[in-house]
Amino acid sequence: MERTIVFQFMGLAMMTLIAAGCARHGIPPADQKPVNQPTLHTSRGTVITPEKLADRLGTTGYLLLGEGHTKSCDHMGQAMIVRALAKQGRRPVVGLEMVARDKQPVLDRWNRGDLSLQELEDLLDWKQRWGHPFALYRSIFEVCQTYKLPLAALNVPRRVVDVVRKQGLDGVSFKDRLYIPDSIIPATRRQRQALQPMLAMHAQMSGNKDADADREAFFLIQSLWDTAMAEAAVSWHRKTGHMVVVLAGAGHVENRWGIAARLQTLDPDASLISVMPARDKADMTPQQADYFYFCPSAGSSRLGLVLDIRDDMLVVRGVMPDSRAANAGFEPGDVLVLVGDRRITSALDLHKVALPAAKENRDLVFQVMRKGVQKKVVVRF
Repeated sequence: MERTIVFQFMGLAMMTLIAAGCARHGIPPADQKPVNQPTLHTSRGTVITPEKLADRLGTTGYLLLGEGHTKSCDHMGQAMIVRALAKQGRRPVVGLEMVARDKQPVLDRWNRGDLSLQELEDLLDWKQRWGHPFALYRSIFEVCQTYKLPLAALNVPRRVVDVVRKQGLDGVSFKDRLYIPDSIIPATRRQRQALQPMLAMHAQMSGNKDADADREAFFLIQSLWDTAMAEAAVSWHRKTGHMVVVLAGAGHVENRWGIAARLQTLDPDASLISVMPARDKADMTPQQADYFYFCPSAGSSRLGLVLDIRDDMLVVRGVMPDSRAANAGFEPGDVLVLVGDRRITSALDLHKVALPAAKENRDLVFQVMRKGVQKKVVVRF
């Protein structure tokens, strides 16, 4: 559930750089006409063609393609890789985080060639169920249509997730139990350790007195999603004998601790390759993924903050040199709490405050959490 943005104002307001997980509130409009074209890189940063990558995949059982849900460049990279596989005569199954398994009958009609793209969008109830623009995924569906690649629904229906979140697994109806894996594979120790500081900060900022229960509910939902999607991918792989290409948010793919960890448990003999989005070449590490589609951001940030959105918190990931943010004294790791007297829980909140301040040359007074201590940071125009 993490997204990374470069915050700016005047012109393009906010650019989503990495969108992962399923939180949708506070997401800026999708850039449906991208400036950048993706290039493929190995985890060591070497440029590679889609055709060469397809050659290297060989007998790979599962190919995980992470994405920023609102980032068109990522979707172009996904379509580029799937097309390269199809041109080689491969017929991978394309599995979708975006579609819950109760909608598989709609995808079956599409797979038979009975539906147009518009009918597919309507019958999937795409806008209501997924929310991110269908147009961003159009190029992927067009590749699947051209090469007759089957689409597979992987996810758990949102109504089921909502019940689990509020009532736990015992609250799921008998009818909906078929969407719950027989055994939900828990988060790895490495994932829990990595996310612990973020969850602790969130609990501190929200004043949550039952932080332990909140943390366990978070990991239960994440594990439910990842296990269910892995289980569905394994089912399709065994049923067809073909590679399954999984399209999912980067948070389910990064570091191989989401879907990949469950696949390695459920189908340990199958090979697995992951591809992640990258905005900075420093992001390309073997720990993150095997390959990357590199989509550098267009434009520049006038404020100079690079922010991660982590579960309703804006966390400073980087500060651009010689920027207003650098001059104000922002540091990586700062969590934005207030601007003036306004609590900040999304990039949209920040934009609404910063834009008029910039136009009127007013100072922006931030309250940030830095290593557990609240501090004041002033941005001057």
